[in-house]
Amino acid sequence: MGKLSKEVGTTFEKLFEVHCRQRQMAFIKIPDGCRRVSLGGLGVKLIPVKTPFDFFICKNGKSATVDCKTIDAALFKYSLCDQDQVNALTVTGEHIPSGYIIWFRETNRVVFFSVVLLRMLQQRTSLRDTDGLLLGDIDRFNPELILNLTVKPNTQGTLI
Repeated sequence: MGKLSKEVGTTFEKLFEVHCRQRQMAFIKIPDGCRRVSLGGLGVKLIPVKTPFDFFICKNGKSATVDCKTIDAALFKYSLCDQDQVNALTVTGEHIPSGYIIWFRETNRVVFFSVVLLRMLQQRTSLRDTDGLLLGDIDRFNPELILNLTVKPNTQGTLI
């Protein structure tokens, strides 16, 4: 990830926090992870590792786990999905709404895609900003809409 992409992503996460505060939602930002690697008597080096998602959000007894993404295009391609993150979101997604919040910078729309939809995405396919739950434009999006979603496991234990 380039420096500019990282800065845009950090800005989006900060905007997400602002929109949560405006709606009196509680949130916990999952800090960047790291692991220690021994250098064989020469000390220890910290190696960055990806976290399973960016935020745990809640309000009035409802909660969700989300990972924030930004893209400078009209499509979110399958190749941009982090399968380890999707797998982690699947675990929480069996009980609470979980998925990606994507800022499509080309259309200025912020959209939520449930982990159920992300798991259905196949190679060489993409999601449009009209395929998920529209939260609004970047200046006025509403993350509380995610908390109104319901999760219903089917009889086989997988999500429907």
